[in-house]
Amino acid sequence: MFFELPQQQSEILMKKAFTLIELLVVIAIIAILAAILFPVFAQAKEAAKKTSCLSNSKQLMTSILMYTNDYDDTPPQTSWQKDKTNKYQVQWSWLVQPYVKNIQIFVCPSDPTPQIPNKPCVGGVLKQDGSCDAQVPALSFVNNYNVMPAHDWIPVSMTSYASPATMIVFADRRASLEEFNIAIGPWKGADGFQDWNSAYGGSGQVCPNQVLGTDYFYITESDMMGPNGVQSGTDNLELMRVMWDRHNHSGYGQGSSNYAFSDGHAKNEKFSQTLNPSAYQWGDKWYPQPAPQYTPDGSSWNSSCY
Repeated sequence: MFFELPQQQSEILMKKAFTLIELLVVIAIIAILAAILFPVFAQAKEAAKKTSCLSNSKQLMTSILMYTNDYDDTPPQTSWQKDKTNKYQVQWSWLVQPYVKNIQIFVCPSDPTPQIPNKPCVGGVLKQDGSCDAQVPALSFVNNYNVMPAHDWIPVSMTSYASPATMIVFADRRASLEEFNIAIGPWKGADGFQDWNSAYGGSGQVCPNQVLGTDYFYITESDMMGPNGVQSGTDNLELMRVMWDRHNHSGYGQGSSNYAFSDGHAKNEKFSQTLNPSAYQWGDKWYPQPAPQYTPDGSSWNSSCY
């Protein structure tokens, strides 16, 4: 037996259902809201990562200062080796570990490819035969050679700097020059000077008798954009190793990076600000001194300075 609903009840049921047009309108509204909100959520997430990265930079800089306080205000080298035969690769990140409570501060949350050791030391034990690399498990920062020089240079006391508040100690690190498929070496720092020989680009080797403005120069924005910079496909200009657009990924000169300074503070700024010649943040001059010419095994370092 079939029963027919009263006309009034049938109309009520029909009114409770959505029409196809109404459903399409709702879907369109949701799509519009998603298009508006998702970028906002992504920006908020990146802003949180940038803040966390800046906090890590500040904590790591504090750890470096604690290390220097124990060593007559002198920072470590980028990496240390006894001589050219005995290459015990002991990097600065390994040396400041005892002053760090959380090893995660060596990594920036925005860095998808932090540097890892080529040959990790198993169990954190350094082998004296040089068969492992003494470095933290992952590292997102590149040091300024002017503060923490390479193994064949001697760092000076941090009290020697003319302007500690504008002397960068480390910055966000670039893992590679992706467009040229060139990886940046794990033991490399970066210096903000270039040699007089523009065909070579950055030198990183400034002898005590060389004069700023005659023998070596500040790096400029035009240098970075020129044939020795982003056009070269190399890191001869060593500031190419800085990830200047780690945050706000918008290309050279548009993004920003976190920088830690020798007075202990850290801040986020555009790369162009670090190259301001009136307040050059990679050092008002070259400070490190060349290591002794001859190493214990009789080989030579920095022979051009002697």
